[in-house]
Order: sequence, then C-alpha cells, then structure tokens
Amino acid sequence: MERTTLTRPGYRHRLIDELIPQYLAAFGAILIEGPKYCGKTWTCLHHSQSVYYVSDPDNNYANRARARLDPSGILIGEKPRLIDEWQEAPGIWDAIRFSVDQGRDKGGFLITGSSTACGTDTTHSGTGRIARLSMRPMSLFESGDSTGTVSLADLINQKGITLQPSRLNLGSLARLLVRGGWPESIDLSEAAAALIPKQYLLSLAQKDISRLDGIKRDSAKATALLSSIARNTAQIVSNTTIEKDIALNSDGERLSPQTIADYLAKLKELFVIEEIPGWAPALRSPMRLRLTPKRYFVDPSLAVAGLKADTTTLLQDMKTFGFLFENLVIRDLLIYTSRVGASCSTISMTPSWKPTSSSAWEENVGGQSR
Repeated sequence: MERTTLTRPGYRHRLIDELIPQYLAAFGAILIEGPKYCGKTWTCLHHSQSVYYVSDPDNNYANRARARLDPSGILIGEKPRLIDEWQEAPGIWDAIRFSVDQGRDKGGFLITGSSTACGTDTTHSGTGRIARLSMRPMSLFESGDSTGTVSLADLINQKGITLQPSRLNLGSLARLLVRGGWPESIDLSEAAAALIPKQYLLSLAQKDISRLDGIKRDSAKATALLSSIARNTAQIVSNTTIEKDIALNSDGERLSPQTIADYLAKLKELFVIEEIPGWAPALRSPMRLRLTPKRYFVDPSLAVAGLKADTTTLLQDMKTFGFLFENLVIRDLLIYTSRVGASCSTISMTPSWKPTSSSAWEENVGGQSR
C-alpha cells in the first residue's frame, strides 16, 4: 500500500525526486541543502509523512527554542520525518545521527538547510548515517520550458540521440534569464518574476550574509561585490581583479582581497554562487589544483538583477547575453549531472564561431538537453 505523504497542491516534479527514494533506502537520513527559495521544503514534504518546522515564528519561535533545548524530542513522529531548516538549531544534527545509530532503520529523516551550518556546532560528520543531496532552482526541463528530448544520460552512455530544433527563440531565452528557475516565479508575469531576484540580492546584502556567523558585514560592500560577480559571471577572475572592478564601477566602495574572500566564502555557504573547477585531461594532473575556477550564480536571474538588466537591455548586448546564457546552461547541467552521478568542469578556449548579430546568435542556439 502506497504511503500518504505531505505533498502540497500544485507541486511540480523535480529531478531530485528520483534520487530521494534511492537514498532513503540506503541511509538513515538525507540532508537536502541548497539556496533559499529553490523548493527544498516542498520537495521534502513530497516524500515525508510528518514535519517539524524549526523556524516557525509562532509563539515567539517556540519550535526553535524547543529544538535547541530538546533536539531528540522533536524527532518523534511518523517516518520519513522532515526537519525543516535544521541549522537554526545545530544540535539536531547530532540528535539525528544518534537516533539513526540506535534504531539502525533506513529512511527515517529528511533534513533541509539553506546554509552549510554543519561544522563546529556539531560533533560528528554523520558519515555513513546522513547522506547529502544538493538542490538548485528549477532547470528548464523541470519548469516545463524545455522538452527534454535530448538526455544527458544518453550522451554519457554514448547512445544514439536525435537532435531537434529548440522551441526557444532569443526573446524567450532572455525572458527565462530574467525570470530564473525559482518555483514561485514560474507562473508569474515577467515584471513580477523580475522582482524576486532583486529582493533576493537585497536580502543577501542586508541580512543573510551577516546572519551565518553573527558578524556584521557592510551591506553596501556586499551589494558592490554581488554586482561585480554579476559583471564577471562565467569568467575566470581573481579576487584582485574583483577588487579593481569594484573600485572602478561602484559608488566609492573599496574592498580588499581579504574582505572579498570572506564575503565570497559566506556566499558559497549560502549556496548563492557556484565555482566550477577547471578541467585537466590527465586524471592525476597537478594542473587541476592550479586552474582558477569559473564563478556563476546559482541562478542566472541573480546575475541579471545584479546588472540591473531586463529583457530589452539583454537583447541589446549579445556579449553579456552570452555570459548569462552560459550561467543558465551551467545551472541546468549541474542539476542534470547530479542525477546521473557526473560532475562539471570548465575549459577556456577561443570559439571558432562568433555571433555578428542577434539573428546569427539565434540561428545557432542549440536545443535544450537534460
């Protein structure tokens, strides 16, 4: 008999849905981690029979207080049990690990987190007990904007594929860059959807980047850094280059390379930026350690917002459009590769073909794959 879960009305299937049951069968708990607003909670509810919301604000955050005082007590409930935003009470991690050890049952808990809080506040890594899965905003396949007729798994396994023209033209791609893959944005108007990444960056700069460790960071400096990352999306740049870029383009802000490194580390902990390592052909090549990674936002809409761009301005600047399109491709590839157990790396090379116009670029846009 199929178990009833807490699936929300209107839930859209995610590719990670195919992985979660496999991991529940092998581990006592799964940590689903990723940026805020990417759909972690709804996806975990789809696989859960009970839930505890640590960050529920009712009764002066009584749930959080209880979780900090009695982390083992909040684990009682039908399994799989979802513990949402566990990092608000880090003791939950060790309580789950201990519970898994005692019961030795599989698939007992799903845990969500929007920051990498597992560290000094926990005493055990959870190795062998708690598996980790990454989640990102929706790919074009998940949002219904790509047919998925070309399979990444088939490409990796060297199976025959049939290429088909993309149904997306240049204008629709520009709109998808502005909208992004945030689940709540999918059905919004273009103007409404564009507001979400703008507010996302504002919240990052004013609150989230300081909330992780309680150290107050300058929101103006954080905003300047986010804008610089947007200007340098999909490019190989050093912290020194970012320092010069901020000095040149911001309104009087100055950040040292050390400050930039600190802020970037926090953005990675919040799963806001992705750093894709360089590719080296030899398995043991030392060049893997020397290649500077390319940096991307977890969703291209954040880069669009950081540039204060919109559909019209993107279509007027094909070079910038190309970098942001690469960000979209990387977002989707990271989602698809995680499903098939592969990984992404980057290589810098000079393309043999360069677009001379919007129409030429549009004619050479390939179909979407998964």
